[in-house]
Amino acid sequence: MSDAIPFQQQAAIYALLGRVFIGELDQQCLVVLQEPDILTVLEKLHVGFRDYMENTPWDEEHLERLASDYCHLFVLPKKSSLSLQAGHWVSSEDSCDIVQLEALINSLEIDLSALSIPVNHIPNDHLGILLYFMGAVYASDDPEVQKLGPQLAKLAFYPWILRFVDELSTATKHPIYLASSKLLLELLEY
Repeated sequence: MSDAIPFQQQAAIYALLGRVFIGELDQQCLVVLQEPDILTVLEKLHVGFRDYMENTPWDEEHLERLASDYCHLFVLPKKSSLSLQAGHWVSSEDSCDIVQLEALINSLEIDLSALSIPVNHIPNDHLGILLYFMGAVYASDDPEVQKLGPQLAKLAFYPWILRFVDELSTATKHPIYLASSKLLLELLEY
């Protein structure tokens, strides 16, 4: 799938997925998820996504419920075991790849100012950071950097993302997280 998608579109998809997993969902992210093209794609990946997005009243109560869902899935790992850090999922053989990736991320000085949450306390191997990193690679003005995308995706995600998505699919029925994780797998050509 990703070979057929232009770099700029891949950048936008990675950025959207980064926003879904970086922290609690907010009204701005929900508006993007309700755009017709995004609804169509995510409905194909997870039946019921469109109905959920179109028929949920996105008031303060539901936003608080979304925040609670995020915390119970990803912040309180004793309850869900769904750490968003790649380092918690990789084998000891793959851990050196994560260290190399973190060094690469630090060297590129990714601009995360577009995020609506402070990220200075989030580790570089966090799924949201890795997704934003991939978005920045594909959004680069340098064609040589863009061409590195598939290799970097293998380094960043292949050692662990299948285990994470499998655990996520058993831990929740939440349409946003399930559809987003399936979109990521499609983007990575799993």
